[in-house]
Amino acid sequence: MVLCFSLTDFYKFYEVIGLKWKARRSGDHWFDDLPRTALLIFKGINVLVKSKAFQYAMYAVVAVNGVWILVETYMLNSGFSWSRFVPWSYIVFLTIYGVEMLLKITGLGPLAYFSSGWNLFDFSVTFSAFLGLIALAFNMEPFYFIVVLRPLQLLRLFKIKQRYRNVLDTMFELFPRMASLGLTLIIFYYSFAIVGMEFFADVIYPNCCNTSTVADSYRQINITVGNRTFLDEGYYYLNNFNNILSSFVTLFELTVVNNWYITMEGVTSQTTHWSRLYFMTFYIVTMVVMTIIVAFILDAFVFRMNYSRKNKEPVGDPEDENGIVFEAEVSRDEALATLELYKQTCPGGTNLNSLQGVLLSMEQSGHSTLVFLGRRSRTKSDLSMKMYEEEIQEWYEEYARELATALPATRGTDELPCPGVSLPGCTA
Repeated sequence: MVLCFSLTDFYKFYEVIGLKWKARRSGDHWFDDLPRTALLIFKGINVLVKSKAFQYAMYAVVAVNGVWILVETYMLNSGFSWSRFVPWSYIVFLTIYGVEMLLKITGLGPLAYFSSGWNLFDFSVTFSAFLGLIALAFNMEPFYFIVVLRPLQLLRLFKIKQRYRNVLDTMFELFPRMASLGLTLIIFYYSFAIVGMEFFADVIYPNCCNTSTVADSYRQINITVGNRTFLDEGYYYLNNFNNILSSFVTLFELTVVNNWYITMEGVTSQTTHWSRLYFMTFYIVTMVVMTIIVAFILDAFVFRMNYSRKNKEPVGDPEDENGIVFEAEVSRDEALATLELYKQTCPGGTNLNSLQGVLLSMEQSGHSTLVFLGRRSRTKSDLSMKMYEEEIQEWYEEYARELATALPATRGTDELPCPGVSLPGCTA
């Protein structure tokens, strides 16, 4: 069996190859099949959570929460007790955020709610705040750090202004691409950590560098003042290469230039002056690597700003939330033909069960066609194609003219393209 694609379909092959496809529901909302009373209730909730008034009301609550956090901090610094002022405000704002989360889940539906990055962020912060409330209520001191996550709700205010949204959108788009850079940085740190452990393990300890100019940073002595004796301790002996974790911490402090010369002079005083080559090499390589990372991030931000200037997207553009979305309609005959093809080529494949499920759902619903939605996150290539859409069209037209000019030269040969077909080996 020979399958032929049209030229238009083949052009879209690259765009759809990475999509995750799901069948679209028959209705626009998850509650369309519910009884009338429940339908009206959930439809009202859906209209409420999508309204501008609801969104700006929640922005106002987040702003008030931020101001109240400042008030709480001032009260605590003034000697007021934590138990008197914090729990009530904590409970009030957490209740508001919890009600908002439940309204959005019921109004939009769980799938639609959790498909949005902002909603996932809201859910994570609200759930963390709930865990923090439990930690406070049961006096679970090891988990008090969760309470610190409460001010993260203020990041929601970035959604108000387009410029702020561009910053966060760029950061979210950078995360997948930063994974390779992060892995490179870890390998770079690991390599220098192993070399440092081989050369400088156990050479740094308290009172190790009394002959160097940085001896005070490593000195550990008892000082008596009156009737009191206390330990005067320099903590730079903790920056050592005794193990892999200590080496990573030491290298990080060298990267951020945190009194790097104290660490270098301490090691040099215990070894030889040739040890400076290790620190000089690390510093030079660090500058190169960090410059590449900074240039990578700046390029992404500059591209995003240019894209925003050239393409004025509406605030409610669904592309901002859903990424790239393609819609394809499959008829029952096409599904049956594909099922027969899979039975012949790969009878034991998992796609066979999926196709059978699609046909079963079409028979149960009585529909002759089924609409599939394919989604994936936006990439820089997608933004570039939209940003330079006019230029790409000009390039395409120029290529079409060149092809039309070159086509007469191929007449009478075996290289004539198959009309309406772009796959090699396809014959008319």
